Amino acid sequence: MTNSRYVVKSPKDVDNSVEVWSSVRLPFEPKGWLLDLRNEIRSAVKKVQGTDDAMLHAQYVSAQEDFCDVENVLLYNVGPAAFNHLCRQGLSFERGFAEPPQVRGSVGMPHYHRYSLTGLTDKPQYWVKGDRLAEWAGIECPPFRSDNKPHSFWYAMKQAAVNTIGEMDIPRYFGMELTINAPRNSHINLPSVIKPLLDGVICVLHAHDGTGNSVIVGRLAKHLGENESIVEELLMDRRHAVLGTRHLLHPFRQGIQWNPADDLCVTAKILLNDSMEDGIWSLDGEIFAVTPSGK
Repeated sequence: MTNSRYVVKSPKDVDNSVEVWSSVRLPFEPKGWLLDLRNEIRSAVKKVQGTDDAMLHAQYVSAQEDFCDVENVLLYNVGPAAFNHLCRQGLSFERGFAEPPQVRGSVGMPHYHRYSLTGLTDKPQYWVKGDRLAEWAGIECPPFRSDNKPHSFWYAMKQAAVNTIGEMDIPRYFGMELTINAPRNSHINLPSVIKPLLDGVICVLHAHDGTGNSVIVGRLAKHLGENESIVEELLMDRRHAVLGTRHLLHPFRQGIQWNPADDLCVTAKILLNDSMEDGIWSLDGEIFAVTPSGK
């Protein structure tokens, strides 16, 4: 559908894909015509036909380089439930800093989404993988559910063996590839757990700068059921801080809110693997620097 503020092309128009142009970037709680846009995206995505050998690939493309979390723009702001049928094998997403393709009616619409299917081994369109920053394998995690919080994944990885590469400059942008090893016969709504998973993983590669420790350490320790001195040590640990030290979390209402540099994560792939083990969830992955592909 086309109007003066957005264009949505559905699978019948663009070969089992969805393309979206908008004059404004889609927010988390849209109102007015942006709410209409969100509902049209949801309706169109649900018409994409999934296959057993492919997964969702979501792209947000704009020449504007201002702050945003690309997984929010593409998935959470639309509504994770719309994508679940396309993510049984996994999903990938990327942000491209480029002028969107133009079609009739899209002049003056600098924000572009594309939702399509991609192979499990396909590479991103806008980024080239560079130096590895960190890698890990077989880290046991809590079950992946929609009510997961970042601290669950952060704590699991902080206690495990994460290999990082020291003495490297903090990258301008980075990407990641994750594999979730799920127990046999388990079900996971992958789009609903992406945000806490990515935040928790990225937080592992930061160190907290100590701001507000007198409050946040106690709150985080309570969430984890852990000793406060151990939690503070993990927060301040710089051994894995390949993404730098920052004001990593702060009090929020009666809890805490994490603040990783997830806006610098411009490409990610998350695969689902049946581990064939009863009751054990684990995570493999790597984070790496990226450079623009020139496309």
